[in-house]
Amino acid sequence: MYDIPMHVIQRLLSGNPTTAPFMRYLAYLRNDVFKPGVVDIMISQMVPGWQDMTIVEAGCGPGYKVRDPRFKGISITCVDVYKPYLKTCRGYGFKTVHADLKNIDTIFEKGSFDIVLFIDVIEHFTKREGLRVLKKLEKIARKQIIVSTPVGFYPQDVECVPDKNPYQQHRSAWYPQDFKTRGYKVKVFRNYHRDIRQGSVKLVNEPDPVSASQLWASKRFD
Repeated sequence: MYDIPMHVIQRLLSGNPTTAPFMRYLAYLRNDVFKPGVVDIMISQMVPGWQDMTIVEAGCGPGYKVRDPRFKGISITCVDVYKPYLKTCRGYGFKTVHADLKNIDTIFEKGSFDIVLFIDVIEHFTKREGLRVLKKLEKIARKQIIVSTPVGFYPQDVECVPDKNPYQQHRSAWYPQDFKTRGYKVKVFRNYHRDIRQGSVKLVNEPDPVSASQLWASKRFD
């Protein structure tokens, strides 16, 4: 169900007013029932044997992804520039490092971790900054780096973020080719975010839902 393009279904059923409830039900199934969760996708991308490897989450936020029970007992280091997030991570027993990812190469040596997770973070930098950070993170990864980001520009404004964290502003747009040219394998989940209006000052008053796709890019070094 998730892999059927919605525009194809809409074209097949267009012009029939009795199909509206059915269309809403299809959207519900696609976006709420069969939509894979972030952690499930992330784990599906990880190299075999990841449970015995060292992992760093670059731009960890409050660590909600690595709190998943499947990460229990694994060596995980959480890195973020926003100290309140690190306090939360320490509360869950994770090792934490306070750092700006733009300077990550001054903190960790080459090959410091088996796996680098860079999930929903690169869009918080300008395009030039993001590419520089990505290059530095690739160097500290021994086996793999996994990146996830919206496709294109996904607006997110500080005013709309509950904790008003200034680092949560989205500043750049990313596309599959940005990663494919660097040797990444890329998978796109179309319309993964079914409605992004609440995160944007410009979009919040739009009458209809605004969707966004999500890409996952992984690169192995072994």
